[in-house]
Amino acid sequence: RWPDEGSRIPTEGISIAFVLDASHSMTEQDFRVGEQLLSRFDGVRRVFRLLVEGGAGLQGETFAGRSNDLLALVVFATRPETACPLTLDHAALLTILDVEEPRSIVTEATTNPGDAIAWALHALQKAPTRRRVIIFLTDGESNVPPPALKPRQAAQLAGNMQVPIYALDAAP
Repeated sequence: RWPDEGSRIPTEGISIAFVLDASHSMTEQDFRVGEQLLSRFDGVRRVFRLLVEGGAGLQGETFAGRSNDLLALVVFATRPETACPLTLDHAALLTILDVEEPRSIVTEATTNPGDAIAWALHALQKAPTRRRVIIFLTDGESNVPPPALKPRQAAQLAGNMQVPIYALDAAP
Protein backbone atom coordinates (compact mmCIF):
# COMPACT_ATOMS: atom_id res chain seq x y z
CA ARG A 1 0.00 0.00 0.00
CA TRP A 2 1.37 3.42 -0.94
CA PRO A 3 0.83 6.45 1.29
CA ASP A 4 -1.25 9.19 -0.25
CA GLU A 5 0.55 12.34 -1.31
CA GLY A 6 -1.09 14.40 1.45
CA SER A 7 0.49 12.34 4.25
CA ARG A 8 4.11 12.69 3.12
CA ILE A 9 6.31 15.05 5.08
CA PRO A 10 8.77 16.84 2.84
CA THR A 11 12.38 16.75 4.03
CA GLU A 12 15.30 18.79 2.87
CA GLY A 13 18.92 18.20 3.55
CA ILE A 14 21.42 20.93 4.13
CA SER A 15 24.65 21.81 2.34
CA ILE A 16 27.80 21.32 4.38
CA ALA A 17 31.32 22.30 3.37
CA PHE A 18 33.91 20.47 5.44
CA VAL A 19 37.15 22.46 5.67
CA LEU A 20 40.04 20.15 6.57
CA ASP A 21 43.44 21.39 7.77
CA ALA A 22 46.25 19.51 5.99
CA SER A 23 49.13 21.64 7.31
CA HIS A 24 52.29 19.96 8.59
CA SER A 25 51.27 20.35 12.25
CA MET A 26 48.46 17.84 11.61
CA THR A 27 51.13 15.08 11.50
CA GLU A 28 51.66 15.36 15.28
CA GLN A 29 50.74 12.06 16.91
CA ASP A 30 48.80 13.20 19.95
CA PHE A 31 45.19 12.30 19.04
CA ARG A 32 44.09 9.48 21.32
CA VAL A 33 41.31 7.05 20.45
CA GLY A 34 41.06 4.64 23.37
CA GLU A 35 44.56 3.22 23.75
CA GLN A 36 45.53 4.06 20.16
CA LEU A 37 47.61 7.15 19.37
CA LEU A 38 46.93 8.71 15.96
CA SER A 39 48.13 11.75 14.09
CA ARG A 40 45.82 14.73 14.36
CA PHE A 41 45.01 14.31 10.66
CA ASP A 42 44.01 10.65 11.08
CA GLY A 43 41.97 11.52 14.16
CA VAL A 44 40.13 14.27 12.30
CA ARG A 45 39.64 11.90 9.37
CA ARG A 46 37.89 9.47 11.75
CA VAL A 47 35.66 12.24 13.11
CA PHE A 48 34.86 13.35 9.54
CA ARG A 49 33.89 9.80 8.56
CA LEU A 50 31.70 9.47 11.66
CA LEU A 51 29.90 12.72 10.84
CA VAL A 52 29.29 11.63 7.24
CA GLU A 53 28.49 7.92 7.62
CA GLY A 54 27.21 7.82 11.17
CA GLY A 55 27.96 5.08 13.66
CA ALA A 56 29.06 4.70 17.25
CA GLY A 57 31.23 7.34 18.91
CA LEU A 58 33.93 6.78 21.53
CA GLN A 59 31.53 7.01 24.48
CA GLY A 60 28.91 4.78 22.83
CA GLU A 61 26.84 7.67 21.47
CA THR A 62 25.23 7.05 18.08
CA PHE A 63 25.47 9.40 15.11
CA ALA A 64 22.91 9.17 12.32
CA GLY A 65 25.15 10.35 9.48
CA ARG A 66 24.26 12.92 6.82
CA SER A 67 22.67 10.82 4.04
CA ASN A 68 20.31 13.59 2.86
CA ASP A 69 22.89 16.37 2.85
CA LEU A 70 25.03 17.78 0.06
CA LEU A 71 28.64 17.62 1.25
CA ALA A 72 31.81 19.27 -0.04
CA LEU A 73 35.43 18.96 1.04
CA VAL A 74 37.92 21.84 1.01
CA VAL A 75 41.44 20.83 2.06
CA PHE A 76 43.95 23.50 2.99
CA ALA A 77 47.44 24.20 4.18
CA THR A 78 49.24 27.18 2.61
CA ARG A 79 46.63 27.16 -0.16
CA PRO A 80 43.09 25.78 -0.18
CA GLU A 81 41.73 23.43 -2.81
CA THR A 82 38.32 21.97 -3.42
CA ALA A 83 38.98 18.24 -3.10
CA CYS A 84 35.30 17.43 -3.68
CA PRO A 85 32.48 19.79 -4.74
CA LEU A 86 29.00 19.49 -3.22
CA THR A 87 27.78 15.94 -3.72
CA LEU A 88 25.30 13.36 -2.48
CA ASP A 89 27.81 10.64 -3.41
CA HIS A 90 29.24 10.27 0.07
CA ALA A 91 31.18 7.12 -0.84
CA ALA A 92 33.14 9.12 -3.44
CA LEU A 93 33.70 11.92 -0.92
CA LEU A 94 35.10 9.45 1.64
CA THR A 95 37.34 7.86 -1.01
CA ILE A 96 38.76 11.31 -1.76
CA LEU A 97 39.21 11.91 1.98
CA ASP A 98 41.14 8.64 2.34
CA VAL A 99 43.84 9.70 -0.13
CA GLU A 100 44.40 13.16 1.37
CA GLU A 101 47.56 13.60 3.44
CA PRO A 102 49.09 16.49 5.39
CA ARG A 103 51.44 18.65 3.33
CA SER A 104 55.13 18.13 3.98
CA ILE A 105 56.89 20.57 1.64
CA VAL A 106 57.90 23.57 3.77
CA THR A 107 56.49 26.17 1.36
CA GLU A 108 53.14 24.31 1.21
CA ALA A 109 52.73 23.24 4.84
CA THR A 110 51.62 26.40 6.70
CA THR A 111 48.08 27.12 7.94
CA ASN A 112 45.82 29.45 5.94
CA PRO A 113 42.28 29.20 7.38
CA GLY A 114 41.02 32.53 6.00
CA ASP A 115 41.37 31.59 2.34
CA ALA A 116 40.03 28.09 3.07
CA ILE A 117 36.83 29.51 4.55
CA ALA A 118 36.44 31.74 1.48
CA TRP A 119 36.79 28.68 -0.78
CA ALA A 120 34.15 26.84 1.27
CA LEU A 121 31.80 29.82 0.96
CA HIS A 122 32.33 29.73 -2.79
CA ALA A 123 31.47 26.01 -2.82
CA LEU A 124 28.26 26.76 -0.88
CA GLN A 125 27.28 29.87 -2.83
CA LYS A 126 25.04 28.13 -5.36
CA ALA A 127 23.85 25.35 -3.08
CA PRO A 128 20.19 24.53 -3.76
CA THR A 129 19.36 24.05 -0.08
CA ARG A 130 18.00 26.65 2.29
CA ARG A 131 20.58 25.91 4.99
CA ARG A 132 24.32 26.03 4.42
CA VAL A 133 27.05 25.47 7.02
CA ILE A 134 30.80 25.08 7.30
CA ILE A 135 32.42 22.50 9.56
CA PHE A 136 36.01 23.60 10.14
CA LEU A 137 38.47 20.89 11.27
CA THR A 138 41.86 22.26 12.36
CA ASP A 139 44.56 22.22 15.01
CA GLY A 140 46.05 25.64 14.66
CA GLU A 141 46.05 29.31 14.01
CA SER A 142 46.74 31.21 10.85
CA ASN A 143 50.45 31.59 10.12
CA VAL A 144 50.33 32.78 6.50
CA PRO A 145 51.22 36.43 5.81
CA PRO A 146 49.12 38.82 3.68
CA PRO A 147 47.70 38.86 1.06
CA ALA A 148 46.02 35.79 2.61
CA LEU A 149 42.59 36.55 3.99
CA LYS A 150 42.59 36.84 7.78
CA PRO A 151 40.32 34.36 9.60
CA ARG A 152 38.25 37.22 11.08
CA GLN A 153 37.66 38.63 7.58
CA ALA A 154 36.58 35.21 6.30
CA ALA A 155 34.26 34.77 9.29
CA GLN A 156 32.71 38.15 8.52
CA LEU A 157 32.07 37.03 4.93
CA ALA A 158 30.39 33.89 6.27
CA GLY A 159 28.29 36.01 8.62
CA ASN A 160 27.25 38.28 5.75
CA MET A 161 26.13 35.17 3.81
CA GLN A 162 24.39 33.79 6.93
CA VAL A 163 26.57 30.66 6.88
CA PRO A 164 27.50 29.46 10.39
CA ILE A 165 30.96 28.02 10.98
CA TYR A 166 31.32 25.14 13.42
CA ALA A 167 34.96 24.60 14.42
CA LEU A 168 36.35 21.33 15.73
CA ASP A 169 39.77 21.70 17.34
CA ALA A 170 42.15 18.79 16.79
CA ALA A 171 44.86 20.10 19.13
CA PRO A 172 45.34 18.38 22.48
